[in-house]
Amino acid sequence: MGPDDGAEDAMRLDEDGAAEVLARAVDGVRPPTPRLVDGAVRRGRRLRARRRAGTAAAACVAAGPVTAVSLWGGAPRSGGVEPRSPTGRTDGGPGPVRVPDFSAYPSTAEAVPPGKERISARATALALKETLPWDLESSQYAGRNQAGKWLGVVPYDTSARLRVAGRGTDGEVKVDFQSQFYAQMDDGTDGSPRAGLEKWYACARFRAQDHVRRCEVARLADGSVLLTYEKRSGARASRHADLLQADGHRVAVGAQAGAGGEPPLTLGALRGVVTSHRWRLFVDPEVNERAKALKPFETLGG
Repeated sequence: MGPDDGAEDAMRLDEDGAAEVLARAVDGVRPPTPRLVDGAVRRGRRLRARRRAGTAAAACVAAGPVTAVSLWGGAPRSGGVEPRSPTGRTDGGPGPVRVPDFSAYPSTAEAVPPGKERISARATALALKETLPWDLESSQYAGRNQAGKWLGVVPYDTSARLRVAGRGTDGEVKVDFQSQFYAQMDDGTDGSPRAGLEKWYACARFRAQDHVRRCEVARLADGSVLLTYEKRSGARASRHADLLQADGHRVAVGAQAGAGGEPPLTLGALRGVVTSHRWRLFVDPEVNERAKALKPFETLGG
């Protein structure tokens, strides 16, 4: 990874974060960008050129440490592939990330509170659409939720997918929203779900054949745990963000590139999607009702 790559990644994350904040502020209303873009692009190019110049100068001064250790831990490998972080990162820096203890939580599906409904598959697709960066267009909506007959036995799961285009690329974005994920991850080693969850939310679980190029785990300020990673194998590329919410629910979003292209969302944008406030198991009936306007929508089986 060259000295400019880290700065470039950071700038992309800043841009994605700004896009996410803007999208929430305008609540999906897209501004008339043609009159605004030209001047902003010119100023942005000048600013980026100055930042790159400063980054290059700093890299020359600190060339020894930069070439000895990569951002993701360990020495850089041949071919520009970053090694996986073996322990993840916490808010305080490198170190193991410990997941919450859900051993006292219920293992059966939660009862629906009065005046609420479980989020529907169509509402899941709408939530995914509305949490994407505002400059991406979406289409071809599809989704599924777990059959009602199972609700008293296992937690409720719903998923959705859609096609996106924009930023000179296209591809597919998928989301899995799984309630009480801890109840599905008890590996039986210590009688609690924590061991299974800590194996799942760890970069060490990926094998060489998984083709993971970069991976990081973080404990967020609200107690949730976030795993982000990128996969690359030949012309195929995808990026993923997997969030274990503090209440034990899971939101996992993946962006798959179109033919020969880059995934339509960066890791920073995916983080913005999974940490959105819209991912709630129980919603007002109006949320599911409003989602019925999302068309065309394909109900998936299984």
